[in-house]
Amino acid sequence: MGHPMNVSPTESTTAAEPTASAHLRAATATAHTRAERSAFQRALISGRLPLERYVAFLHAMRDIWQALEEVAPRVSTGAARAMLLEPQRFRAHDIDRDLVHLRGLLPTAVSPENNAAANAFVARIHALANANPSALLGVLYVLEGSTNGGRYIARAMRRAYGLVDDQGVAFQDPYGDAQPERWAEWKAALDSMVSVGKVAALVDVAVETFDAVAQIGDSVLRDAPPAI
Repeated sequence: MGHPMNVSPTESTTAAEPTASAHLRAATATAHTRAERSAFQRALISGRLPLERYVAFLHAMRDIWQALEEVAPRVSTGAARAMLLEPQRFRAHDIDRDLVHLRGLLPTAVSPENNAAANAFVARIHALANANPSALLGVLYVLEGSTNGGRYIARAMRRAYGLVDDQGVAFQDPYGDAQPERWAEWKAALDSMVSVGKVAALVDVAVETFDAVAQIGDSVLRDAPPAI
């Protein structure tokens, strides 16, 4: 395609500056795809994951969110960071709601399991909080962004487990129809405080986060009781 007809050869145009969120999306695409194709995610979205295994996954993810809530004050300064870290965006309370409902559907009680992958990532979160708190935005980028696909996972869970409305799916679908708007707000806040030139550290941590969540899920599958 040639030059726009209203621009002369002597005029110059400036392309829109890439944003931090756009750079993160492009730079983590391979890790994102790898996580989506993990055995756990495929079982969950296809409706083949036993409910007891999903409950075990929620227990592990609660440990991750609990750690993030503990260290969040270290990065929560300024208006943009206040939005990025506003309390309702943290998922521990949603997980607790889901666990109450889902455990009630199981024939026997389920205790939290020791998930080595979750333990390792909790330690990583605390290490980042001590060394480079702002890099935790890379973790939050992945986890907040997961609400995009979470809406579709919630639909699959409703079909597979006979769930109604938001029962048992608050972790996956915390915002309902407002999700696109909430995600746009989060990205805008991130872009207002992080330049593309300073996003490299966030990319590395975001890739770690995609891989960690996949490892947590696959650990849940490996640790399934023999009868499952």
